Parts: sequence; structure tokens; C-alpha cells
Amino acid sequence: MKSVNLKCAVVSLCCFLLITTSCKKSSSNSNATVDESTQARVQSEDATCINGETESVDDDVNNTVASSARFCGLANVFALGNHLPYDADTSNPGNTANRIIITYNGTTIGCRKRTGTITIDLLNATKWVEAGAALKYTFTNFKVENVCTNRSVKINGERYVTNVNGGNIVRLKAGLVPMLKHKIRTGTIGLEATFTDSSGSRTAVWNVARLTTINYITDNYYFNAAGDTTINNKPATESWGTTRFGNPYQTMFASPIKSNTLCKLWKPTEGNVIHSVGNFNANVVFGLNASGNAVGSNDCATHYKVTWTLANGTSSTPQLIPYK
Repeated sequence: MKSVNLKCAVVSLCCFLLITTSCKKSSSNSNATVDESTQARVQSEDATCINGETESVDDDVNNTVASSARFCGLANVFALGNHLPYDADTSNPGNTANRIIITYNGTTIGCRKRTGTITIDLLNATKWVEAGAALKYTFTNFKVENVCTNRSVKINGERYVTNVNGGNIVRLKAGLVPMLKHKIRTGTIGLEATFTDSSGSRTAVWNVARLTTINYITDNYYFNAAGDTTINNKPATESWGTTRFGNPYQTMFASPIKSNTLCKLWKPTEGNVIHSVGNFNANVVFGLNASGNAVGSNDCATHYKVTWTLANGTSSTPQLIPYK
């Protein structure tokens, strides 16, 4: 049974972001205010990286849980093969009912290294495959490092995933459920994400409200992620909190982000995200070709486009950026 695998996606995307993200400051004053255009760019990159790394953990959790008869029942687990994270070990300290701990062991793949733990607790049900079941992930010093550039992000906090209509990826592929629908939330204080690069360490706060659906068609998985709450009268809000620069932000999914395993999950085929940071916005359009045009429904995208609108109304020249 083939598992859903986001690991390669996140390795490619987030390692790139950790290489390119930087904070432009006045050369005469290391504490000078970061200019708006830099804040917009960095927030867009930080959001993409946090989403990628937490989705990587979702992938690890899905595969770990789908390997556990205790969590899913013997008939709903992978029959053959090792589907656990390549750089982690799993355990059940104290033999606690409905708990698994993933410990990342620091194995370096390319430039990327992960350490820390994710504690998985099953809530509201006896098995994860039941409709309404929920998983709580507790991030404890979960750190992703780019050892080639000495840049990293460290995440602490809680993330909750509710299995809205039941089933798991094993039952989905077998055709026993039409789709998977997961409602994602963070804890009451959000996730703390500490970014470290040449400018030092800065901490952002991430709250999340997302609805993800997963379909399986002809040996490929299709993902659709949408913002799932309204804040400040802005519907389809997916995340909000405080940036690494201490400013409030809000991210709206103007249209859902769509991706699939055929085209690679880190290369969305469609979607529009708006990052609102203080008094300026960053608009990100996914699913484009090398000419900046939207790809067809049966084609794979190669680029995405970012445009920043500053507080004074000035808009940047759109930047067409290739997927990595």
C-alpha cells in the first residue's frame, strides 16, 4: 500500500526558503525598522515554510497512525512496507493508551535535519477512522535546520486535526470512503515559530483554521486546502497571529490551494493566497507556467507569482518565481 508522502515536497520547498529568506536592515543600525517590502516578502516565505513543515508533520502522523492497529484497527492499517518517517523513531512511553510519540533523530538528508518530538494523542473516539475523531499533535522543540546555511525554524505548541467524515488513507485508496476531510486548528495560543538566520532569532505566532479534503483518483492523491474561519470580516481566513517582526498578520485563501501527487504536492496547480501584514498585503497566485499564465486543469504548474501592495498604495512589480 503506497502512503501519501509530502516529505520530498517539503525538503525542496522549505530548504529553498530557509536559504533565501533574509531581513534587510539599515547598515548603520542593526535594530533599524525592517522596510515594508521586506516584511511582506519574508512573511510570505515564512507562511509557506510553516505550512510546508506542519503539513510534513501531518504526513508523518497520517503514516504513523495508519501503521498502528491500536489507532486504526487491524483492518485499516498498511499491509506491507515501512511507512514511518525516514528520520524518526516512534514509541509509546509508559504504554499510554492512544498515544504515540515521534522523535526526530537528527538524520541529515542533503542540507536538512529535523530534531525534537511530536506527541500524538487520540481524542473523542476509540479509533482514528471514526467520524469526529481528533488527533492532538504537541510540538516540542520541533526544529528543522538547513545545515548548509545555518538557518532554521523551531516550532512549539499544539495542532488539532478532526476527521470530519471518518476513514484514513488506507480506506481511501481501497475505495471504502469517497474522500477524507480534515479540519485543522491550533491550540489557544497558537504555534510559536522561531526563525534563526544571519539576522538572529525572531519568534512568530501562528494560529490556523483550515479545511483540507483529500481524494484518490487513478493512483494519485488530490488535495484541496481552504481557509476555514472569518476574522475582521474577512472570510476564508486560514491563519493569523504575529509575524517575526512583531506585527499582526492575517492570511486569507482567496481561492483554495489545490495540488496532487501527479504534479508533486509542493507545486500547487491552482490557488490564491493574500497575506495581510499591518497596512500592506502580499498577493500570491499559484499554478502558473513559465509565461505567468494559469495552467490547464490537466497540466502541471511550474511557477507562482507574488505582488506586494504597501501601506502607501504602491504595488511592486509582480515576481514570477519557479517552483523548486
